[in-house]
Order: sequence, then structure tokens, then C-alpha cells
Amino acid sequence: THLFGDDERRKALEGIYGLLNDGGVAVIDHRNYDTMLDKGFSSKHMYYYLGETVDARPKTITEDTVRLQYTYSDGSVHHLTVCPIRQDHLTELLRETGFQQVDRYGDFKPTYDLYDPDFIIQVAMK
Repeated sequence: THLFGDDERRKALEGIYGLLNDGGVAVIDHRNYDTMLDKGFSSKHMYYYLGETVDARPKTITEDTVRLQYTYSDGSVHHLTVCPIRQDHLTELLRETGFQQVDRYGDFKPTYDLYDPDFIIQVAMK
């Protein structure tokens, strides 16, 4: 989500792939951008919760960028702009890079509805 072009993403994934031994595993964790893009932002605050002192939510959502706002209890505000990568697209990039098997988990569950989990974990085996 911090790389904004597929060429950059492929280069990073190729670097990860090259570092792994045969049978090695890469674990990539990302927000469920499919939900954010198609249905808007929601969060269950179950697994990656920032606590009571930080409120994190998107200020703007487009197909190309999500601008997150972090508001702290002391009144300070910080922003982070990320690229929303859909689940299927990242899985496709992993396979194109050479990963033989890619398993996905939604909030750590192997079976999930596309829009239900807050976070997606992609486990890719070389």
C-alpha cells in the first residue's frame, strides 16, 4: 500500500521472492481495501486496534489513493496517504512474481466473505 505503481510493487515482490529459499514464505498483511473502495470505511477494532488515544480513519478514498488521518488524544493530527490494492490484484502480482501458492486469510480466518474482514493476510510460498 506504500508503493503506488505496479512496476514498483513487482520490483519489491521480486526482491522478497529472491531473498527466500525454496519453500520459503512471505506474509503480507494489508487493509481490506475492497470494502473501503466498494462500501466505505468501517472497522471492528478487533485485531489491529490503536487503543483509546488514537483515532484512525480515512479522510478521502479514491481508486488511486486513501488518505488516512490519525487524531491523537493530545490534539495532534497526522496523515498518511496509501494506495488501495485490491485483494485479487495483490494475489495476481504475487503469482506473476513466481510464488507457487498464495493463501489468503481475512482477519486470520481461512474462509471469509470478501467484505467482512478489516485486514487481509496473504501467505505466499516460493
